[in-house]
Amino acid sequence: MMLALTAMLAMTTLMNMKTLTIRQVPDDVHEALRIKAAEAGRSMEEEVRRLIEAHAAMKPKPDFTRLHALRARIKKSLPADAPSAAEMVREMRNEDMAATEAKWARSEAGLRGDKKSRKKSAS
Repeated sequence: MMLALTAMLAMTTLMNMKTLTIRQVPDDVHEALRIKAAEAGRSMEEEVRRLIEAHAAMKPKPDFTRLHALRARIKKSLPADAPSAAEMVREMRNEDMAATEAKWARSEAGLRGDKKSRKKSAS
């Protein structure tokens, strides 16, 4: 019973698969596929099916055409002496670092001030 069910499932799967015919394959491509299949111990049909499946599973590369056009439009609208994005980020980082260092200095000064005032009050 299990064998019959398995055979039915296999037949159903095969019946649902599509057929693809490729014409005018160059001789050198056909020969390369034949060799590749033989080296892998597969039929040419199985080798080509695997190649097609692998290609179909690949994610398409994003198209940055619109992004590049937008970047060009923005660049044209900026003054010639405008800083680059990298320069602006570097400047913001430096400002953040300076602000952080100032906070630390105030904290340390406050802590030292507290210790000095405790020593004075203890005397």
